[in-house]
Amino acid sequence: MLYEGLSRGEKDFNALVTKIGALKPDVVYFGGCHPEAGPLVRQMREQGNSSPATVSSPRELVTAAGGPQFTNGVLMTFGQDPRTLPDGKAVIEKFRASGFEPEGYTLYAYASIQAIAAAWNAVGTDNAKASDWLKSHDVETVMGKKAWDGKGDLKVSDYVVYQWDDKGKYHQL
Repeated sequence: MLYEGLSRGEKDFNALVTKIGALKPDVVYFGGCHPEAGPLVRQMREQGNSSPATVSSPRELVTAAGGPQFTNGVLMTFGQDPRTLPDGKAVIEKFRASGFEPEGYTLYAYASIQAIAAAWNAVGTDNAKASDWLKSHDVETVMGKKAWDGKGDLKVSDYVVYQWDDKGKYHQL
């Protein structure tokens, strides 16, 4: 087990990659964003480290890594693709009719706005009251019913695991 932090914007991970390689891990999990995940994965591959890498970054990972030859086989944790859920079908069709594919964070942002709108419609635009309201009410969104606990965390997580292929596409496992 190795836990290491890094600085945002950092691009040279050779020392870290060497340390990781010496441990011969079964898997490497990186919880940062694609600007750092891409170079980290690329440098791991360049140093011959073929440990499965798991990241939490979206599509930009392939570009940041330098191409699909570096991301092939990489695992990614992300929410279930909301385009596969029936609740957002009408909104998805409207996006597509306008020439926009609602992938990545699009429907997550849409659902967030729906939740905020529901709270504001119920209690007005006082953010503290809206926050309290959301912690005790479910909201129907394009991603299905959402509910929050007393801390404001979602009661049900929709995270799944995806794997990148040699063409730079990811598929849910």
